[in-house]
Amino acid sequence: MTDEKMAALYAALARAVAKAQSVAKGSENSFHRYKYASAEALIEEARVPLASEGICVMPISWAVSPREGGEGYFANVVVTYRVAHKDGGLIDCSASTPALREKGRPEDKAVATALTYSLG
Repeated sequence: MTDEKMAALYAALARAVAKAQSVAKGSENSFHRYKYASAEALIEEARVPLASEGICVMPISWAVSPREGGEGYFANVVVTYRVAHKDGGLIDCSASTPALREKGRPEDKAVATALTYSLG
């Protein structure tokens, strides 16, 4: 990949970041009693600035990495994302998010929650 394509991607990312607005804490966890910005709201806020700059972000792989010990924190969900620009530049990056088993949230739901949180 050429330096020009990467420079175009970085410049487009910088412009997208400048366009993005903060996301209000519009959701509430009633069990733990705190407010938070939902992953869905974060994704929605990022969509327009990224698309306007010709950038897409997509998961290209994910895996569950089991974790020993701990009562609720049973695994890390590791997702690799591709950030691609319309001019051909791309970056692959990974994010690790804890999967937390809680009352009313079995392991499959905890993994799905971690995937959504990671994308946000």
